[in-house]
Amino acid sequence: MSVNYLLDKSLNQKWVRMGGGRYVVSGNNNGVITIWDAYKEPKESDFDEFSVLEPVQFYMGHKDCVNGISLHPTYPLLCSSSGQRKFPDLLSEDDDQIFARELPERDNSLRLWWIGKCS
Repeated sequence: MSVNYLLDKSLNQKWVRMGGGRYVVSGNNNGVITIWDAYKEPKESDFDEFSVLEPVQFYMGHKDCVNGISLHPTYPLLCSSSGQRKFPDLLSEDDDQIFARELPERDNSLRLWWIGKCS
């Protein structure tokens, strides 16, 4: 059986399988980390012949594009990284303020997440 993962246009291209292949994790362009359970029963799609697997968990991970996801091989730890190059908008109507423009918000960070149960 073929399954489509329910995605949106903000999904980044980095995929990681964890939990013996049970979970699929990806970082998104909007800072969100998305998790799918590959063992969950997919829903029938109304628009094509493939079934759709909806996400089971979201983490608001960063304020910028999540460009890296890694998982510890034995502990329930997830590491995510974010950031990208940003430049001021030089195509503006106000030529006098070119060098006074603020750069878009940045988040160049590395974060560790405990994704197991808390005791």
